Amino acid sequence: MTVRRAVAEETDAIADLWHAGWHDAHGGLAPPDQLAQRTRASFLPRIPPRLAQMRVTGAVGRPTGLCVVKGAELEQLYVDARARRQGVARELCKDAEARIREAGHALAFLACAIGNSRARAFYEAQGWALAGNKEVLLETAEVPFPLTVWRFEKPL
Repeated sequence: MTVRRAVAEETDAIADLWHAGWHDAHGGLAPPDQLAQRTRASFLPRIPPRLAQMRVTGAVGRPTGLCVVKGAELEQLYVDARARRQGVARELCKDAEARIREAGHALAFLACAIGNSRARAFYEAQGWALAGNKEVLLETAEVPFPLTVWRFEKPL
C-alpha cells in the first residue's frame, strides 16, 4: 500500500471521503449544531489549504484514506468504510508520525470525539495514550465551534 501526497484534481473525491468518514465517526456523538454544519460542501474549502500536509492512499481520484498533519498534531484521519481492516489507517498513522518526528516534534497529539470507541481502540493499539479531555475550537464555515474532546498523545 502506498501513502502519497493528495493532489488538487481529487478534491471532490477527498470531500466525499472526508464527509462520509466524519459522519460515520461523529454522527451519533456530535451536537446537532455541529452536525448541521458538516455538509459535504463544508469540506471542500478545507481541502486546498491542507493539500501540502495531506496524504492519501488509493489511486488518484479514488482515495481510500486520508490523513492531515498540522505541526505536531495528527489533525485528520479517515478511511473509506470499504477499505477498513486492510491496514490503511495504520499506514496513514505511521506516515503521520514519521512526518511529525521529521519536523522536529518529540510528542505528537490528536483530538478524538469523546465516545468514539472505535477510534480510541485504534489509537491505543498504535501506542497512543489518552492524556485527558481538552476543549478545542472546531473549524466551521461560520464561527469556530467549541467542543470538548479526548486528547491523545504519543512520544516519538
